[in-house]
Amino acid sequence: MWLRILVGTNGAYDILCALLALFFPDVFLGTLHVNMFVSEKDNRHVVLRRVMAYWILSYGTIRLTWGIVDTTPRGLVALSYFLEAVCMWMEDVVYLTTHEWKVAIVAWSCVVMGALVLIY
Repeated sequence: MWLRILVGTNGAYDILCALLALFFPDVFLGTLHVNMFVSEKDNRHVVLRRVMAYWILSYGTIRLTWGIVDTTPRGLVALSYFLEAVCMWMEDVVYLTTHEWKVAIVAWSCVVMGALVLIY
């Protein structure tokens, strides 16, 4: 039960960050995800900000629904975490566009959360 609460809370947080990035992009939580990018130009790019917000909104919804009701398959929830980790590592290792330590925190947290969901 504690894990579903944690994942659901994480999903609600993701949705809040996504909505703030879309409608109030200068509010702190609205800038957290795009500030992972090194380039100030990337941080301020409105299309990048919106696409990231839509992506965050999608995986946040998956996580929130699993936290509230048990209808979302565990595999999909775990996949949302693993996919986020892989995408963050790709941006860092392949494209060299992000702050390495920020990506490390996010990616490893996602791997741990995905693994916990799978063994839950």
